[in-house]
Amino acid sequence: MKPTTLFALAAPFFASSVSATCLSQNDASTLANNFGKLVSAYSQKLANQTFTAGFIDYSESVNTLMDNGGTAPKALLGETFASRADFESASSQTPAVPFTVKNLWCKPLRAWYAES
Repeated sequence: MKPTTLFALAAPFFASSVSATCLSQNDASTLANNFGKLVSAYSQKLANQTFTAGFIDYSESVNTLMDNGGTAPKALLGETFASRADFESASSQTPAVPFTVKNLWCKPLRAWYAES
């Protein structure tokens, strides 16, 4: 996911505590943990609470998996999900994957997470 996309999707969700340059440590942690919950136990309610309606996701790793296991080519640097609805549709059909936030770094306009 591009860092700017992550910030853009998080800003409306955490509007009261987002500064002009960075999510607070608490908000970044909440966002990373919510993303982990969506990967490990998908919930449309949580997806709607976490992502804006205009959510767009870019993930080279997910595109690689989709390209290798899918029925059509997937551009490595292209959009992974063009909307929250696309994300919800794909996620609701995907088996749960174990996910643990191991560490969190917050830098201006970026929230990064590490998964196991």
